[in-house]
Amino acid sequence: MKISIKLSSGFLVTILLMVTLSLYSIQKSRQSLYRSVGNSSIFLAQEILNGVDRAIYLQIVMLQTHMEHSMFQKIIADSNKAFEKVDNAGSIDPKDRWIPFPEKNISIELSRALQREFIDFYEKKYGHKIFGEIIATNKYGALVAHTNRTNTYRMDGETWWQKAKEEGLYIGDIKYDENIDLYGIEIGIRMQDARDNFMGVLKTFLVIKGIVRGKEVDIKKYETTRIQLFTSRGNRIYGTGKVTILENLSETPIFKKITGPDGFFIDGTGNQKRLYSHVRSRGSGEFKGLGWILVMGHDAKEVFAPVVKLRNTLIAASLILVTLGTFVFIFLIRSILQPLKLMTRSAKIIGRGDLDHRIKVTTKDEIALLAAEFNRMLDKRLKAEKKLQEYKDHLEQLVNKRTRSLEKTNIKLAGEIKERKKKQKKVLHLNAVLKALRNINRLIILESDQDILIQRACDILIENRGYNSAWIALFDENSNLVTAAQSGLDEKFLALRAFLEAGEGIICDQRVMENPGIGIIQDPSSTCLSCPLAGIYRESGQKLSGMRTRLKSGKSIFGMLAVSMSQDLARDMEEQSLFLEIANDIAFALKNSEIEKKRARSKAELGRSEKRFRSLFEDSKDAIYISRENGKFID
Repeated sequence: MKISIKLSSGFLVTILLMVTLSLYSIQKSRQSLYRSVGNSSIFLAQEILNGVDRAIYLQIVMLQTHMEHSMFQKIIADSNKAFEKVDNAGSIDPKDRWIPFPEKNISIELSRALQREFIDFYEKKYGHKIFGEIIATNKYGALVAHTNRTNTYRMDGETWWQKAKEEGLYIGDIKYDENIDLYGIEIGIRMQDARDNFMGVLKTFLVIKGIVRGKEVDIKKYETTRIQLFTSRGNRIYGTGKVTILENLSETPIFKKITGPDGFFIDGTGNQKRLYSHVRSRGSGEFKGLGWILVMGHDAKEVFAPVVKLRNTLIAASLILVTLGTFVFIFLIRSILQPLKLMTRSAKIIGRGDLDHRIKVTTKDEIALLAAEFNRMLDKRLKAEKKLQEYKDHLEQLVNKRTRSLEKTNIKLAGEIKERKKKQKKVLHLNAVLKALRNINRLIILESDQDILIQRACDILIENRGYNSAWIALFDENSNLVTAAQSGLDEKFLALRAFLEAGEGIICDQRVMENPGIGIIQDPSSTCLSCPLAGIYRESGQKLSGMRTRLKSGKSIFGMLAVSMSQDLARDMEEQSLFLEIANDIAFALKNSEIEKKRARSKAELGRSEKRFRSLFEDSKDAIYISRENGKFID
């Protein structure tokens, strides 16, 4: 068979394979993009619903945080104390709108604070209501504060009040509130004091429409995107555009296609086809969700535009490749066959003249004849290539040897550079600590106020990145917290301060207070899980250690100094020595402050005693005369 026939047959087979592969690729790519677009739509829908759940949970957390405010706690506690003085205050009929001194019990201050910080603030920020109303009751269910007029004064007969009291948190499903003319969910939160004693219930009406609308705008990807939010029973909570709230759509064809936790499907005919994706609420934090279902719809033509574009691109590319391949084939076959015919004739002539040379031909095509004529030249080339390969192998060995030597040198240099950087980091840190030590010594001389002294000392310790954070706690003789200061922790220190004020010491703190020297915790994020500050070490993203020591001067123990720093620096003896010196200087300053206070009190007391004695002497010196007669004193 001639080479021309072989090449033509091969070219046709290749073209058929290319066409088949293109069609298969188009089909698979379309299916893959369909799944990708569907999954992307599910992801967008889940992002919206997760955002709604997170927003609901965030409002709950903000309300819980607000309830811990001292003003809030005091007003509720005062209301409870007032009710405790009333006979049978807890047995009053919940339906009765009158109870003793209702005007005094309702706090205008707290009501205005709730209106200002929640109702007005978020309406101004987002342009629509987030909180419809907020109600605060005492532990008897009586109204203490409200942002909107209520129908009843006693709330302990309400389901939300009872559930919040028993379970700590009540979240109702979507409903309509006639008082504020809005749809939303009722949230009841149990109020507790520092000892977890029940104080009352805070209730809010959270408006859902504004929250869902905000998340929809943030995540909207397509122009034709429309979303609808349903309860688990199929009642519509929210919909893009004008819709009927709480309309039951559970029997509609689209809703019946919603199965499983999430998924997507196409519905409609012709140009009216739409891609629908659905997801279910998963909750957020302590909020476990209400089983809501979010359905997101897009115009299928818009969503699958990339699929159509890819298909057209692949078809056009295939046609172009086939056309180019045909022209290239014609050019190649002509450029190969013509030289081969000339070379074949020349080889035959050479072969006929060289009688000593025998050409072994196993095929009858032109390539076989050409190969037979050039066997001798190939043999010579193989010998030359063998020598060239030996030279390459030798050269490769030299290169590998040189490379290994360079690698060893680089490793050594990298180690030296790493060690140098480590030493440089240590020097910079120690310089910062020394500077802090000088500044603290200067502070000791200038400052005698105890609170200002410990606060400025904490600020100085983290300046110039000497330490990541620092805090000081001072205790009295009965181990009760007197005062505390911190720097670098901000509001996160409040949890630890609450522990210390409640007398709930941490094991590592107790050991430090009972023993001299330094307490070092190499990895607080994994070993001190009970510590309120353990989360800070995990969130920092750095390998930090905690270092603590007691503040002692003479026989007096004033409290504790604690800092956080890099783990490798905490193990350094020089660093520990400087830290002890800082603690001793602060303790010495506290001792001097205490002595000065005692001296001032003694001086004041001496002045008062001298004044009393002088007054007594002036009153009695003209009235009493003493003489001696018969061994007795007489007036």
